[in-house]
Amino acid sequence: MDTITFQGIVYNRSDLSAELISMIETYNSSGQNVSGKTPNMTDYGFRLNQALQIFGDAKVILAIQLLIQLETGNNNP
Repeated sequence: MDTITFQGIVYNRSDLSAELISMIETYNSSGQNVSGKTPNMTDYGFRLNQALQIFGDAKVILAIQLLIQLETGNNNP
């Protein structure tokens, strides 16, 4: 089983969309390091960076958790 971890919880990748997996991977690799736009930044990286700057870490985590719940049907965070 191929898995991905978000906030210490392990999820089966086959239960998640490619877009959500990319968001999680981008968030996990960000290290919560909000920085300026760079030439190597992907669209998800740029958007995540903006979301962290505008809404803060807690709101971004909550949004990703909501998307995970919607895709997996699991109502437990």
